[in-house]
Amino acid sequence: MHPDHRPNRVFSLLLTRRALAKSALVASALAASVFLGACATPRPAVTEATPSSDHPRDVRQSARLAERHFTDGSLLEMRERHAEAIAEYRRALELDSSRGSIYYAIGKNFRRLDQIDSAILYTRMAADRGGALEVYEQLADLMMLSGDIDGAIAQYDSMLTIEPDHLQSRYMAARLLQRREPARAIEHYEYILRNLTDDTDVMLRLAELYLDAGNVDGAIGMMTTMRSLEPTNPDLHHMMATLLLDAGRYATALEVLTSAEEHVAIGAPLEEFYGESLRDVADRLDEGHGADDSVRIYAAALVARASASAQSPGVRLLAGGVAIAIGDSARAEALFARSIADSSSSAQAWIQVAGTYLELNDPATGLRVVGPETGRFADDYRVPLLLGLLHEAAGAPDTAIAWIRRSVELYDEQAEAWAALGRIYAATGKVGASDAAYEKSIGIDPENATVLNNFAYALARRGSRLERALELVTKALEYEPENESFLDTRGWVHFRRGELDAALADLEKAAAAGGASAEIYEHLGDVHKARGAYIDARRAYERAAELEPERDGLKARLRSVR
Repeated sequence: MHPDHRPNRVFSLLLTRRALAKSALVASALAASVFLGACATPRPAVTEATPSSDHPRDVRQSARLAERHFTDGSLLEMRERHAEAIAEYRRALELDSSRGSIYYAIGKNFRRLDQIDSAILYTRMAADRGGALEVYEQLADLMMLSGDIDGAIAQYDSMLTIEPDHLQSRYMAARLLQRREPARAIEHYEYILRNLTDDTDVMLRLAELYLDAGNVDGAIGMMTTMRSLEPTNPDLHHMMATLLLDAGRYATALEVLTSAEEHVAIGAPLEEFYGESLRDVADRLDEGHGADDSVRIYAAALVARASASAQSPGVRLLAGGVAIAIGDSARAEALFARSIADSSSSAQAWIQVAGTYLELNDPATGLRVVGPETGRFADDYRVPLLLGLLHEAAGAPDTAIAWIRRSVELYDEQAEAWAALGRIYAATGKVGASDAAYEKSIGIDPENATVLNNFAYALARRGSRLERALELVTKALEYEPENESFLDTRGWVHFRRGELDAALADLEKAAAAGGASAEIYEHLGDVHKARGAYIDARRAYERAAELEPERDGLKARLRSVR
């Protein structure tokens, strides 16, 4: 089975929910095999006993005594005195070694004592004497406990040879064959359905196997039947829609969406359907399907229906995220605003929306959406921090500082907040406050390479505390030695210290990295110019101009090396 096959993730989720009872035996057996595999018990010696005399009266007497020991063993077994029961069963064997039921009973009691090797030995001997179905069933179970899945399959095959219509054995065999021999598993499941037409667990497994085999129509057929049997099950509607989307049958997927709303009760089940479906379509859009008009049409319909019917803030957040992904910013804004308004005491929705607009670099909309509800959550330190970051992105540094200061007043041990203050103070010329904030951030989280680099670069730009700057950026490069921005910073620190050879080495390495920026080439040009290599400097400046033609000061640099 291909590990990245999208629907299998959904199949696995529902199979876990629906097949727990049927899979309990397999699951417990496989789990036990891990624990017991290292605890092998030495195999006991078993000899074939024969009556001491061939006289009919002696034979009958031996049989009666054997039966008595067997009965005594059964009574001990009922009282869970398994070792004593085994001793009685063995006495029965000494008198009558032909009865498979005695071997089966000994095997069963060895299993209760977790002596799996001995249990397998005696149960095999029972099977060799023409055991009934229960013997093969016990042997299959023991094989799974020992980790011998192929052996367990062979026992189920033996059971089906004896009784082809033993559906539980077919089910267990099919479960074990699903990964080993999927074609045989399909045959077993199809046989079960011919005799037990409404088993939706089997249909679900068949749908998964059909899908793995490339039989999309077969999988959709199974799902269609399941939905007719359980029309109110939200998982089935979601899985059907997922299958149809993967098959490119978007119109039918929209019909499933409509059907789900008609049959699934309003409340938690419908919310679950919306939530799973929105996550699924969001994944598709993230994976590059956003240009597919059919996917976008389906996503838009799903967002519209969730917007009209969803009750929970979480589902509205998901719907807002999908709306943004398909370019419906107005609907996203409305969904986000409703989600925040409907949240009670938790600031989580507010925080998620603010973070979303920060990632989108759309602080104006973010402030418009979250601003009216800020007062409700102002005592949560994350809220003033995000509000400050939004104001920073919107070009209001003083307001940003005020909010972030409020955040650290609520909770002082925030490395991210202190780093943000260091960055904003540096940008506004408050160098003392910037250095103090950066040092505070590093004291809380000394392994944040980005903060180490940013502080070093702030020091290098103004040419102060260059020894500290070199220490900081060198530490950052210990964490990310190939980071081109960090290499650029160290090169610039070396340049400011007059260490031109070291500066050139770092900046050339930074420029050789993929995606090098105009700033790196500008710095490289400055180093070449300082070394008197004007031709190399001009080439570096020209490359910077290609990447960022309107960069401040670049034209003057180019003129200086002509």
